[in-house]
Amino acid sequence: MAVDKILSVRSLDPKSWVPAEMELEEDYQRTKHFAHYPLLLPEKLDEKVAEIQKHLAIEKDVLLDIVSALATDNVIVEGPPGTGKTDLVKMIARDVFSARTVVVTANEDWTGYDVIGGLSLSIVDGREVIKPRNGSLVNCVLECCKQMSRKVYADGMNASITGEPQAVWFILDEMSRGKPDRYLGELFSVFGGEGERELSLYFHEEARKKRIFVPARFRILATLNASDREYMYEMSEGLSRRFQTIRVAPPTLDGAEMNFARELVIATNRVARNVLALGVTSPYWGGDQFRARDVLSMAAIEEDESRSLRHEEVFNVANPYGKVFDLIRRIVYFVRYHRLSGAKKSFAIGHHLGTSTILDIMKTCIVRPNILGTAADQDFDAQLVSALDFGCASRLVPLLAGRESTVLRRLYDFFGNELRGPDDKPHKFPKTMDRIWSRLTY
Repeated sequence: MAVDKILSVRSLDPKSWVPAEMELEEDYQRTKHFAHYPLLLPEKLDEKVAEIQKHLAIEKDVLLDIVSALATDNVIVEGPPGTGKTDLVKMIARDVFSARTVVVTANEDWTGYDVIGGLSLSIVDGREVIKPRNGSLVNCVLECCKQMSRKVYADGMNASITGEPQAVWFILDEMSRGKPDRYLGELFSVFGGEGERELSLYFHEEARKKRIFVPARFRILATLNASDREYMYEMSEGLSRRFQTIRVAPPTLDGAEMNFARELVIATNRVARNVLALGVTSPYWGGDQFRARDVLSMAAIEEDESRSLRHEEVFNVANPYGKVFDLIRRIVYFVRYHRLSGAKKSFAIGHHLGTSTILDIMKTCIVRPNILGTAADQDFDAQLVSALDFGCASRLVPLLAGRESTVLRRLYDFFGNELRGPDDKPHKFPKTMDRIWSRLTY
């Protein structure tokens, strides 16, 4: 029977019979009260998705896929490094579903003890004592029920999604760094069928703590790095069936809704916020602190104009920072999209470089000159290119270090000959080229 029908029959104030936080802490079986509370679905979804896209370069269809999957299931977000998977799941939980989150990162030593719990050896008054210890997921389930209780007490029984957060969700970052079937094995039956989702906590002595009920409103949001297969553990089909898996990838070059040009604008805006938070100064502006308009003047356009913009037109090359950011654009274009046609076949590096790498290199170009100062024998443009060289050597090359020698040789030629300035002379990237060469001769 639905909760609102129960209320109408019993004519009771929900606060008189909804378990409070302390009651839930003392008696886990009271979590059964929240077992059937349905997930409150998002309102004004288009506005919320548009707000996420101001911060993350992810296709609208992908965001809608994740939201629709979460309406019924747990979700795995899969994709290459740096595509914003962790930030994405946090934002969807918080901004779309009004859910707080607990974030944990898997590792290869994990077992059911870490996720569900078990017996733990503790020292009490100088004596060794074996005590029950909840795992991270069980604690999150308990906190979810407490949060649902808070919402009822704060907003009423039939409250909307606004107001107090409706739940607490479990974010499992880098889930395949451990063995998922080993540490999530006890959840097979919990998430495998319909009805109440009851989890046995055999390690507790007290009867009132030997089981906990997972609310229908509770979700697991996991991220999975699809690129580092040699460092990951596979999941069985049985476990995979407990999740919906959705892939996140870097934007396409000329997509109608999200594209490379718009990604560059998003990255520039994020760099502006990061730089302002750091409080760095700039020799270009006479040693004054950066201001938002200074950083954003690197881009030749505003964000809302970027959907139909060509990526070659994004940066204002009359601005020294805009000029070096345009070099970053050319580098990312080459690594991601460029295809070299030869007599026998087309060759492309085709590496799925994430937006975070672009951000890291951009930030290096701003912060490094601020830290090192301006060299007497080097103009400001050259100093920025030197910072870009360091950023590519320290951020980009390590991501490509495992690629085949033909890719590394092509990259070496690109940095040595193809990044030319207005005078048609190649820019110098000694650190980057040395790093690539060391990988070729290792």
